[in-house]
Amino acid sequence: MDIKNALKIFKHTLIILWNSSKSSFILLFIFSMLSGLPAIFNAYLGKQLIDTIVNIIQNRNMVITPLITIGVMYLAVYLIENLIVSITQYVNEIYSSYINKYISIELLEALNSMEMEDVENTKIHNELEKANNESTIRSMNILNQLIQLLKNSTTLLGMITMLLSFNILIVIILIFSTIPLIMLNYKNMNKLYEVYNKRFEKVRFATYIRSLSVETENFKEIKIFNNLRYLKSIILNILNKNIREDKRIKRVLIVKSFIIESIDIIISFVIKGYIIIKGILHYNSVGKITMNIKIVTNIKDSLGNILSIASSMYEDCLYLQGLNNIKQIKNKREQQNKGKIYLGEKDTISRIELINVSFKYPGSNEYVLKDINICFKKGVTYSLVGLNGSGKTTLVKLILGLYAPQEGKILINGIEINEYDKISLFKKMSVVFQDYVKYPLTIRENIGLGDISKVNDINSIVESAKLTGAHKFIHKLPNEYEETLRKGWKDNIDLSEGQWQKIAISRATLRKCEILVLDEPTSSLDPESEYEIFNTIKSFRGNGINILITHRFTNISLADIIIVLEDGLVKEKGTHKELLEENGVYSKLYNIQQEMLLNPQKLVSDQSI
Repeated sequence: MDIKNALKIFKHTLIILWNSSKSSFILLFIFSMLSGLPAIFNAYLGKQLIDTIVNIIQNRNMVITPLITIGVMYLAVYLIENLIVSITQYVNEIYSSYINKYISIELLEALNSMEMEDVENTKIHNELEKANNESTIRSMNILNQLIQLLKNSTTLLGMITMLLSFNILIVIILIFSTIPLIMLNYKNMNKLYEVYNKRFEKVRFATYIRSLSVETENFKEIKIFNNLRYLKSIILNILNKNIREDKRIKRVLIVKSFIIESIDIIISFVIKGYIIIKGILHYNSVGKITMNIKIVTNIKDSLGNILSIASSMYEDCLYLQGLNNIKQIKNKREQQNKGKIYLGEKDTISRIELINVSFKYPGSNEYVLKDINICFKKGVTYSLVGLNGSGKTTLVKLILGLYAPQEGKILINGIEINEYDKISLFKKMSVVFQDYVKYPLTIRENIGLGDISKVNDINSIVESAKLTGAHKFIHKLPNEYEETLRKGWKDNIDLSEGQWQKIAISRATLRKCEILVLDEPTSSLDPESEYEIFNTIKSFRGNGINILITHRFTNISLADIIIVLEDGLVKEKGTHKELLEENGVYSKLYNIQQEMLLNPQKLVSDQSI
């Protein structure tokens, strides 16, 4: 990344710091500037102290009043410096919390504006992970570095002003001697960031494997199969490769840094030697010679600190590109959503039509769905059936507006789905996916998240739980709806998979939606519980569009219309009775399941032939 882009990101970072807390930003700016002044006063007081001591020794005058005065002034400067540092530290710590809060909100809002294609795009996902991992700490680094930069700049300006009266050429040499270091650090930062970017996805993969290993639901299988050693080898292969690369790159960087820094040290020593010789030749006081040497040291230290800070800030700006890129995606999505049709509470969805719809996932050449033509109508319960990989889940993702088809149209009430405001459209929908979320929150919150406005409405939550049968086991728990779920967290309990499914279905039914999608929602339930839930939901939601995805045909006759998918195509469509009479794909699948239930031994015997 070039300086121009780094400055652009630095500008955005300053906007983040400013927006996080304006008062904290101003206070830190003021106290950071003030914190650079004590070094200037100390340099002057050091000269006065040495000259006073030399004068006393030479004149053998034991009047110590000047020494006491200088000592009191030194003490006052140190006390004031300590006060400034304490106040700065306090403001900085409070400010840190504001920054963390602001960035968390920015990231969550950006994520909320994204589409599925954004999250599943590898490049964007990497940027999202970088922003999530780096943004807060890098912004905090820039904040702390900004404090040090202001402090060192104040000291530097004061010291340069004092040294100008001695020799302007020395000041010029001191400043220009830092240029090689600036260029070297600039190249080093770019090189290291290039390496970071190149290996980020593999490092993310290693981190994911490590976190996968400690998840409670995964640990039992990993333990039984003794897979931890193999997973460890995957992680170590990535880490060892990175270590070898780091050694090779950083050896070169350190050698270059050593040579340039050594030249800089030699220049500094030559300048100090010149100050001493000139001071002796011009009969300067010991205090003045010492002060000038100290000023050169302070200038070099300040320049070195500023250079180091600038390099670190540049590095942090590089790593903050992720946050900046994510915000650009957010802005793009918000622009695309402007002027879209907003669905209000009184607006209803009467039908959803898929016309010649074909779809393939980003980066894939294979179509998951091909030439789909279906119309879903209000007041009808549909069931999507088919073998694994037939495209059932992908189809409902298109219906829900999570993906856009590459070919064909999806119409809602006769208008293309991409013409609608997504947020208002999603409010009309509710869903239970196969991989539903198990929130480490209370049961009340787990169900209440189906409609955030009802998260504290216990009556509505209990009603939804009763609808799915979840209330029966919730009522027996020690804290009932205030019981916190998930193992691995303090004072929490866990539920069976079937109980979790009932919680997830309760969450979906809490929202008074117009489109309800249940994707394999009862796979861990017995047929009787499944029948009760399906039948209750169908009765309760008679005016909506209900779409059920299931592999089990036990209670499939409850659906008004069954749609059979095979290899991404709609093979059959009709009622349970009609499809059995057609004696096609559905009839074959149904009869296989019935035979398995009635005579599993015969099925095994037939398959072994």
